[in-house]
Amino acid sequence: AFDRIREWMNRNKDNNNRLKAALTYQGGYCNDTPLHLIETPLHEILEMCPPVDIIQTFIEYAPETLQMKNVFGELPIHRACEYEASLKVIRALVNGFLKSIKVTTDCDHLPVHLA
Repeated sequence: AFDRIREWMNRNKDNNNRLKAALTYQGGYCNDTPLHLIETPLHEILEMCPPVDIIQTFIEYAPETLQMKNVFGELPIHRACEYEASLKVIRALVNGFLKSIKVTTDCDHLPVHLA
């Protein structure tokens, strides 16, 4: 399932601007209405329990996404914990932004509360 994502990332790894723009895009839809700042692609992909190499590519090309909150105040680490990401993925996210483990959501949840 992740082969197409890997393939696209590999094809665009030399086009830093395009890859960074795709990885940092924040948008989405709620009830067919476009809303700004809903989720980043990193938030979305973490719902699918991705392999660590995909997450490492996000971190390498767009490390700022680790600090980007969604509309619910969740960082990617919150989403990873909520959707039971692998320990390797959790480690990669934490190593990329250590302070994330102490950040609460809009509902005052730490990442560990969602695990």
